[in-house]
Amino acid sequence: RYVQGSYTANFKPSSEWTTVRIPFASTEYSWRGRRPSGMPEIDPAELKGMGFLIADKIFDSSFELFVDNISGYKNE
Repeated sequence: RYVQGSYTANFKPSSEWTTVRIPFASTEYSWRGRRPSGMPEIDPAELKGMGFLIADKIFDSSFELFVDNISGYKNE
């Protein structure tokens, strides 16, 4: 069990209302900013929470992110 790190995925926000889909397979395990090799893929059954982190290193502009809904989906 890897409780110290987290699985991360990047996306670019849009100025228009849009749906963002992030497949579990596109996430990467990260621990203290590092990406250790050999880590297992995320197990959706073990998902305990999620969050957003702004990491663009641009501090002189305002930023808003509106979230209407967060839900799981199946690729079909």
